[in-house]
Amino acid sequence: MKRFFAAIAAALTLFAAGGAEAAALRVGTDADFQPYEYYRENDGAFTGFDVELMEELAKLMGYDGVEFVEVSFHDLLGGLNEDKYDAAIAALIVTAERRHEADFSVPYAEDRTVTVTVTGRAAPVGKNMKTVTEKGTTHMVFAQQNYAQQGEIIVADNIKQAVDLLFAGKAGRAVTSKLSARYLIENVYDGRLVITSEDGVAQPLAIAVRKGNAELLDKINDALARYKESGAYGKLYAKYFGADK
Repeated sequence: MKRFFAAIAAALTLFAAGGAEAAALRVGTDADFQPYEYYRENDGAFTGFDVELMEELAKLMGYDGVEFVEVSFHDLLGGLNEDKYDAAIAALIVTAERRHEADFSVPYAEDRTVTVTVTGRAAPVGKNMKTVTEKGTTHMVFAQQNYAQQGEIIVADNIKQAVDLLFAGKAGRAVTSKLSARYLIENVYDGRLVITSEDGVAQPLAIAVRKGNAELLDKINDALARYKESGAYGKLYAKYFGADK
C-alpha cells in the first residue's frame, strides 16, 4: 500500500474561520532516490532537494502545505493523469515521450547520465560486461542503447539496489544520474564507487502537471522564477549538490 504523508504539518490543520480544511498541494514522488527525495534512516524524516524545493514553491504559490504521495517512479505520470495528485517531482527528465503524458514546468535543474563502477575493481570486458540501471528511467534507455551489445542489462527498482548488485559482483557497472552518483559517492559510499564516463548531453529536470492544467503550470513557473531570483535556490542547490551547477 502506498504511503501517504504530509510534508508540512499545517497542511492537515483547519482554517480558523469556517472550519474548512487548509489547502495542500498534492505532489507525487518516488522517495527512493538520494539526494533528490529520500528517507533519512537516522530519524525517519522525508527530505531531499526536490522535497525542499516543492515545499518552498508551494509557499510562494499560496498553499498551506504539501501532501506528498509516494509512488513507484515508472507509475508516476500515470498516477498524475488518474488525478491521484496535482503535480509530480522526482528528478524527472523531460523527454518527447513524457511530454505526451504530461505538461512540464520550465527546468529547475539539469543532470547527466554517468556510468559508475566499484573503486579499484577490474571490470569484465566484452560480452561478459553486465550493466545495471534503474527501471523506467532515461538512464535505462542510455544503457540499452550503448551497452546492450556488451552484455546483459539488469534492471533494478532503485539506485540502492543497483549499487548493491555492483558490490555483490553481479554487475560490472551501473548507469545512473550524475548528481545522484556524486552525492552517493561523497556522502553514502565513502568513495567506494567511481564515475568512469559521462554522457555529454545535459538533461533538463522539471515538475510535471496533468495535460492541459495551464493554471497550475503558470503558478509553478512563476514561483520557480521568484524562488531563483531570491537567491534561496542557489543555497538549496549547494546544500545537496555543491556550489558548481
